[in-house]
Amino acid sequence: MQESIKNSERNVIEMAGSYNCLRLDNRYVFQVEVYEKENDNTKFFEIGDKKYLFETVRVGQLTKLISHEGKFKDSDILNLWKINAKKYDLNPVYTEDDIEELGGKIMESEQNFVNYFPNVPDAKDVNIHIVAVITSTTAGPNWNDASSIYEWIQQFTLNRGRNRLVMSFGKNFEFCGRDDAVDTLWNGDKLLGRNGIVERFKHRNERDKENHPIPVVACGPGTGKSRFLDEIEELLMRKVDDSDNEDIRNAFNNMVVINTTYGNGSPANIEDLVIVQTGDSQVINAETSLAVRILYEYFRPKHNYGELSFSAFRSLGKKYSTISRFTLNTALQVVRTDTIKQKEINSNPLLVLVLGIDEFNKLHGVHEGACKGLVNSIGGVMLDSRDIFFIPILAGTIEGPLEEYITESRYKQLRLPLYLLNMDHAIEIGKAMGLIDEKYVKLHPYFRVSIGDIGGHVRTLEYFYDYFQREIETKDPDNKDPYKVKINHIMHRVESKISDEYGLGPYSRWLTEVLAKAVLNLSVDKEDKINFNDKLTSYRDLSSMGLINLVLANTITKKFYIHIPYSWTSILVKSSNKSEMSFWKSMFTYDEPMYWQNFENFNAQFWALRLSLFRLLGYQTINLKELLSGVKISRRFPSGKVFLPKDLEICGLRHRYPAMGKDYDEMDTDDKEMDTDDDEMDVGDDEVDTEDDKKDNKMDYKTKVSDRYYTKLDHPNPRNDNIIYINASGASYDALEFLKYYEQHSNETDTLCVALQMKKRDAISVINQNQFNDEHDKVTKAMEYTREKNWVSIFLTNAKAKSLNIKNKKNSALVTEEEFLDFYGYTYTNRAQFASANEKIYINLTHEDSLGILGFNKKQRNEIRIERENRPFIDYDDIKTRIRISDKKFRKLKRNDNIAF
Repeated sequence: MQESIKNSERNVIEMAGSYNCLRLDNRYVFQVEVYEKENDNTKFFEIGDKKYLFETVRVGQLTKLISHEGKFKDSDILNLWKINAKKYDLNPVYTEDDIEELGGKIMESEQNFVNYFPNVPDAKDVNIHIVAVITSTTAGPNWNDASSIYEWIQQFTLNRGRNRLVMSFGKNFEFCGRDDAVDTLWNGDKLLGRNGIVERFKHRNERDKENHPIPVVACGPGTGKSRFLDEIEELLMRKVDDSDNEDIRNAFNNMVVINTTYGNGSPANIEDLVIVQTGDSQVINAETSLAVRILYEYFRPKHNYGELSFSAFRSLGKKYSTISRFTLNTALQVVRTDTIKQKEINSNPLLVLVLGIDEFNKLHGVHEGACKGLVNSIGGVMLDSRDIFFIPILAGTIEGPLEEYITESRYKQLRLPLYLLNMDHAIEIGKAMGLIDEKYVKLHPYFRVSIGDIGGHVRTLEYFYDYFQREIETKDPDNKDPYKVKINHIMHRVESKISDEYGLGPYSRWLTEVLAKAVLNLSVDKEDKINFNDKLTSYRDLSSMGLINLVLANTITKKFYIHIPYSWTSILVKSSNKSEMSFWKSMFTYDEPMYWQNFENFNAQFWALRLSLFRLLGYQTINLKELLSGVKISRRFPSGKVFLPKDLEICGLRHRYPAMGKDYDEMDTDDKEMDTDDDEMDVGDDEVDTEDDKKDNKMDYKTKVSDRYYTKLDHPNPRNDNIIYINASGASYDALEFLKYYEQHSNETDTLCVALQMKKRDAISVINQNQFNDEHDKVTKAMEYTREKNWVSIFLTNAKAKSLNIKNKKNSALVTEEEFLDFYGYTYTNRAQFASANEKIYINLTHEDSLGILGFNKKQRNEIRIERENRPFIDYDDIKTRIRISDKKFRKLKRNDNIAF
């Protein structure tokens, strides 16, 4: 610190030290010096032309000096605070409470200064010693008057414009798949009789709550609520452009969209509550905080010297004791005033104001009563703002409480559905990001099935593409070749991330019943409860937690389907220790995608799973029609019940069943489904393929299929109801099971033969009446041959039905492409479609991982990759010559003919 020397009355005067003072409102730092006479060490301050002894000067007297040095106005009234803090610790919008939290102590004007600072600070001390705070003599703006508030906010640098709510990797996703949500917002819910924007606009001058439902987006985390709010302006303008209502088009020319959130950079906390004393009672008010948030998000105010956070802006407002009078309606009027000025509008137009309120659940977590009052205030503004057409959108993960708040306020809610994205949209997002192209999608079925497994869950998809992009940039930073990405590695990382974020592993023990109902496509009431984490929890609450998605199944009964993505189901099943999950676990191995290209095995497994899940839900017997819910059935279909067996097995038959004619003596050594080559179904096998066909003549030889072993038998045993048999090639049907059965109104147990026919078709094929009749006749003759008294035929195909009617076909059930979702459920539909796909795999181009679909093991896939780089394969014989595969596998490749060259 510099020293100065003065001559006064022939005595040498030195500066003894100085106090670092900070003007809080602009962080201007200045010094107040203390001088000392050399002859007697007397210390004093110089204030104007007078000297004040250090030991006797009062704080009020020193304030004059600080006011001058700090360049305050003469009219400013100051409070001085003693403190010892760094400059960067002091925020311009700090309240006196904030200063006190930093250890500050207010200095009373009548007290001697020495009582607070007995010693002069060391010259090397750079901390702030005194903070000067302007004490306003007014209550600030009139918080009931929009024009007064508008004038007050002009003191800031205003940076109008919306900040995005979504700042993660997915912020750049192409926005798609939200037509249902914006259409409901615009046109309303016709089934429930809830008005959308169009009808509300017609009734905008009416105060009937029935005409003005509150729009709500209530679903689990990671489903795209924030992104929907980010895109709402563009979505609404598309609707406006398509509208033939001139009044609406004119009104929406003056549209303002504001999005605020109780999360991210402006989290809800106790500061959002204002306690208003009314007589002997108190009212907890959150409306003022929302009004302040609107000002902040719309104007984006800054100080001249830097950014102004929301918490700082809120603290600034709370300095004024009358701010509790600031209402939502007044805040909207401030925005309207600014809009008119900015657009230089001379008339008195109607303003359309869209307010997205994200993370509403966070405010609910702070104070439920305040939330209820705020919802009532929001509804009131929808009715009362004559010159503002107010469109609020409440978004959060608390569907139940939100619905209760709205209902208790005598309003209705307009539920905006955010469904999971479909597979096409999920793929288009990757294309729009430049990560993949159409050729890659076509040549990489493993990629397609993985996208399908994600099931359109936005956050899971975000992680998938994030990891995908990182791996491209790591493995091929120059060319960014997507073929270098290992999809199975990506899926394992996604699984791990989602499992940790949503706690899926620990939750698996509680969600067995939920998973069963999801896969079986059974509808539930939202308020039905299960035991979850040792307490009764509704399906609606599970949806709010983000663990499930509820989709309306029936508008009359208000029942809902449970949608859980396949990848999530995989995590939950793998984490479960329940024995009933054994068939399920065998169907979840991402490293073995070719297992899913086998329609017969898939359906045998799915049939076993279906029986197991109904038993898991407590069924010991079940009506046959209920067991086949989602399937088309004929008029003459058995109406009895079947017993659900325990400990199901899947076995393969060496011979065709029934053995009609010469078939009995023929062993099907070319069985396309029950191949005994381990490497057919084990992509981790690094050994050279060997001929295992010789082992087929041994009874009960076990064939490895994924993590399960299929026992091969010569004949089925009708007395064993716990075995599902995969028939030998060329039989009348592909799989069968004998179930214990009794007719309705009968106590006599009999046997029912269930025959499953599985027919794959290419993408353009259809199944017509003649084709179905031929297949049905085969089953009928086979049943007559074996003299089955009770039987049903379940025909499963990926083809579309054309002019097909099964009503008069005895004992018939049908699943075509149209029934896939109803029968396989949301979770398994994509996998069923993949299993039934009949597309060609381009051996010279397709990704190495996808070669596993053809049955090539890891070593063979690597050989193919090396060989095709030297010279493309030209036909099946070329593959046999250059790649070490068995004769049996070669015959199978040629017979299936799934390779394109």
